Amino acid sequence: MISDSSEIFRNGIRYVPSKIAARSVGLVPDYISRMCRSGMVRAIRHAGIWYLDEDSLATFLKKQAQEYEIFKQ
Repeated sequence: MISDSSEIFRNGIRYVPSKIAARSVGLVPDYISRMCRSGMVRAIRHAGIWYLDEDSLATFLKKQAQEYEIFKQ
């Protein structure tokens, strides 16, 4: 989990800025923002910045990894 003072809580869900989330998983912030815009992860936009639910991102990345393993076979 990421610990940062710029996190937001809404409806009991913790959201972190896309830039911080991207850094934590080794992806570029633009890709994370695109995932937010397209609804691939649970996210909200606040003050021009995308904030996303880390659990949603982890679930998405796990699913992508599984699909890739199936594709490789």
